[in-house]
Amino acid sequence: MAKGVKIFGKKLAAARNGLYLTQAALGEKLDRMSDENIGRIERSEIAGIAKKHIPKLAVIFGMTLTEFEDRFVVKEDQSSAPSLPEWARKYKTLPEAQEALAAAWVDPKVKKAAKKR
Repeated sequence: MAKGVKIFGKKLAAARNGLYLTQAALGEKLDRMSDENIGRIERSEIAGIAKKHIPKLAVIFGMTLTEFEDRFVVKEDQSSAPSLPEWARKYKTLPEAQEALAAAWVDPKVKKAAKKR
């Protein structure tokens, strides 16, 4: 099973635009990944992508693998929820804090759907 990594989607979009590539053209170079999937990645601040695509993306953008990872791949400490205040991030590894955050989190899509009824 392929492992996934998190990348900065909006940074990837800016780099793709800099090369004058369409989403479809980039997807074709990535083993026929759909332009809808490329769009999903690029719309997200942080998005998941199969690890097998990372070396291919590095070649497409004319970078070494290390350069690409430094610029686009999210490091472990960068993937914390951006909605958490700085003081709360240090507590997110405590089991009690994880349970409390999970209980307090509301999916914005669910909230919107409830308002429509």
